[in-house]
Amino acid sequence: PRRQFAAGAMVPLQYGGAVPQVAETYAFLWSQNVGVPFGDGYLNEWGVAIVSDGCPTGESSDDGIVDGGIGYMLRRLVAERAATARAGVEIAAAVLEQVGYWDSGRTYVIADPDEAWLLSVVHGSRWVAQRVPDDQVVLLPNVHVIDAVDLADSASFRGSADLIEHAVQQGWFDPDAGAPFSFRAAYNWSNDTDARQARGQYLVSGREPDAEPLPFSVRPEAPLTVADVISILRDSQLTALSTEEAAVF
Repeated sequence: PRRQFAAGAMVPLQYGGAVPQVAETYAFLWSQNVGVPFGDGYLNEWGVAIVSDGCPTGESSDDGIVDGGIGYMLRRLVAERAATARAGVEIAAAVLEQVGYWDSGRTYVIADPDEAWLLSVVHGSRWVAQRVPDDQVVLLPNVHVIDAVDLADSASFRGSADLIEHAVQQGWFDPDAGAPFSFRAAYNWSNDTDARQARGQYLVSGREPDAEPLPFSVRPEAPLTVADVISILRDSQLTALSTEEAAVF
């Protein structure tokens, strides 16, 4: 249910830090894989849903991590505070820039009845978000899939102020090479294609991917139903690949 808090209340975080609490939190449904710290998903009273996938990165800098940072609890804060997916991105980004993210990397999926966004974070305080086109589908394995980023297009992208500058300083992106900035190429721990993403894009679109790197999203032949999504997730080749990837990680 909704809850009310007194002025000055704080939300304790996993490793000793804290962030300010809001005066009132929204009601939500909470699904949890018991004993799995990152196994939580939420759907709140406004229809905002948030889940995530771990996505390792090459970032090791502790820049921006304050009092242990945040990992677990970020999804819950979004569920408690966001009335739209776009607001959820802004809320999560503000917390990340305040205390930093302690794990290697993660992509959060934040959706409401009108929009869906992917919010990708790396170790530290840097992040990027991209809106999913309304007529397309994203397949998210345990790798970052946001590719070319245009932070001037605020309707489709958001990002931390020094996202590109930091990549240049680390030697991960050369602005003079003539190519647009790619978050995936700069920050992913590996640029190898994930077979689950390729298989999933084929199942959605009916076409074998013919480009490297794989596109951020693909257009289905027809709007997907809930049954279609269940069928894709139960695909025998996809689940076999998921087992193989789990063994790697």
